Amino acid sequence: MTEVLVGLLFVALPVVLMAALRWSALKTGIALLALAVAYSLAVLGLGALGPALEGLIKGARVAAIAFSAYIFYLAYREAGYEQELTAKVLGGGAERAALAVYLGGFLEAVSGYGVPAAVVAPLLASAGLSETRALVAALLGHSWAVPFASLGVPTLALSLVTDVGPKGLSVTTAALLAAPFALLTALTSRTVGASSKHAIGLACLSLALMVTVASLGRFSALVAGAVGLVLVFAMRGRLHLLRPLAPYMALAALLTLVSLAGLRSLEVQAATVLLLAVLLVVSKRGDPRRFVSSLTPALKTAVTLVVLSTAAILASRSGMLGAIAQQLTLLGEAYTYLVPLVGFLGAYVSGSCTASNLLFGVLQREFAEVVGVSKELVLAFHNAGGSVGSVVSPAKVAVGASTLRSADESAAFRKVLPLALAVAVVLCIEAVLLATL
Repeated sequence: MTEVLVGLLFVALPVVLMAALRWSALKTGIALLALAVAYSLAVLGLGALGPALEGLIKGARVAAIAFSAYIFYLAYREAGYEQELTAKVLGGGAERAALAVYLGGFLEAVSGYGVPAAVVAPLLASAGLSETRALVAALLGHSWAVPFASLGVPTLALSLVTDVGPKGLSVTTAALLAAPFALLTALTSRTVGASSKHAIGLACLSLALMVTVASLGRFSALVAGAVGLVLVFAMRGRLHLLRPLAPYMALAALLTLVSLAGLRSLEVQAATVLLLAVLLVVSKRGDPRRFVSSLTPALKTAVTLVVLSTAAILASRSGMLGAIAQQLTLLGEAYTYLVPLVGFLGAYVSGSCTASNLLFGVLQREFAEVVGVSKELVLAFHNAGGSVGSVVSPAKVAVGASTLRSADESAAFRKVLPLALAVAVVLCIEAVLLATL
C-alpha cells in the first residue's frame, strides 16, 4: 500500500506544483527527483545508484539533440532569415493556413521549444489577422507535430525511459495522428479565415501526407510539413516565400542523408545540427556575443530533461509506478480509452510533451504490461494526447505571445482549449475503435 501512496504522490505532484503553485518544470523536476531518490534509497539502498546513472545518461542523450535544435534556431535568427521571412509574408486564407499548419509543424520538427508559436504568430499577424487570432492559429496549427519536435525528442524520451523501440513508437504515433492532423488543419484553416472549400482541401492534404509519411517515424512531421508547405505555395504561386526557409530545408536534407548513411545515433545527429548552425552563423557573420547570451533557455531545458529522466527511471525501478499500474488493472482495457487524456493532462500541466512522457511514460508501460495490451499502442496514444495538451499549457501560450504586442493570452487560451480537447476526444474514439477491432 505504501508503494501505491508514494506513486500517487509522484503522479500528483506535477499537477499541484505546476498547475496550482505555478512552479517551473525544473523546480517540479527537482522535487520529483528528491522524492524518487528518497524512496529508492529506502527500498533499494545503494542499488538505486544504477537506475540513477541510467536516468542521467538517457536524459543527457535526449537533452543533446534538444539543445542542438535550439542552437540552430538561434543561428537562423542571428543570420537574419527570420526577419527576412517576416518581411515577405502576405496572402489570403490558404497561405495563412499553410504557414500555421505546415510551416508551424516543420519548425516544430526541427526546433521545438515553442519556436513555431513565437515565429508563426507574428507572421500571421503581418498577413492581416488580429494578434489574438494569430496566436490561436499558431498554437493550434503546429500541435500535430509536437511528438516529433526537435527531431523527435518527445518520442525519443518516451522510448528511452520505457525501453520500447523508438522506430515502432514513432510510426504508431504518426499513424494515430493522421485523423487528428486533418481535423487540426481544418480548424486552423477556419481560424485564419480560409474558405470552407480550402479548409476541406487542406484537411484532405494533411490526411494524405501523414498516411504517406507515417513510416518515416520521427521524421514524418519534418517531411509532411515541408512537402505541405511547398505544395500549397506552389499552387498559390508563392514559392518565393520558401527562400528564407532555405537553412531549415538544408538541415532537413542533411539529416535525411545522415540517416540514410546509417548514422542514426542521437549524438551524430546532434553534432550534425550543431555543425550546420556554426556554419550558418559564420557565413552571415552574426554577433557571437548576442548568440551566446541567448543560450540560457536551452541550458535550462537540458538540465530539466536530465532531472526528469532520472526521476522517472528511479520511480520505475523502485516499484512505485508498477504498484499504481496494478490498481489500474481494475479498470481493465477500459483505461486504454483514457490514455490520450492522461497524455493531454500531463503535457498541459508540465507545458511539455517531453516532460509528460518522462513523468508518466513508465506508468503507462507498467499498465500495459500488467493488463496485457500493446505497450507500443498505449504509449503512442499517450504521446499523441500530449501533442495537443502541450499547446494549451500556460507556458506555451506565453511563449507564443512573447513576439506579439497586444495579443490577449487569456482569450487565446479560452479559444484553443475546447478545440484541443476535441482533438483529444478524437484520439479517445480511435482507442475505442482499435480495441473493438
